[in-house]
Amino acid sequence: MFSTALAPAGETLKATDSFLSMIWPQSWHWENFVEVWRVVPFLRFYINSLSIALVVTLGQVFTSACAAYAFARLEWPGRDKLFLAYLATLMVPGAVTMLPNFIAMKSSPEILASVFPWVDWLALRF
Repeated sequence: MFSTALAPAGETLKATDSFLSMIWPQSWHWENFVEVWRVVPFLRFYINSLSIALVVTLGQVFTSACAAYAFARLEWPGRDKLFLAYLATLMVPGAVTMLPNFIAMKSSPEILASVFPWVDWLALRF
């Protein structure tokens, strides 16, 4: 990736006779990094990512602390069964839920279009 970033635009992934000449650029162009920072607003992307990560993390910590308090200190009917269900969901690997999440996200514009027909949900896709 680093050598591709330093290569000229026409030289990246060019078919050559040796593997080394394909991954090692003939001339190094450090100005590619300056050009990318000028064209693409990476600082805005970084700030957006940090703010979303911060809000999600704080929300997760807050709701987890509230749930932990409810499970540890309060007595209510069905507490143990709900806690076992919570522990069971923690034991499911992320790879198992990847395909159902993809299918749900892929079909969400059609579902939303049936609920809110006045919004063009398909136009919002990238």
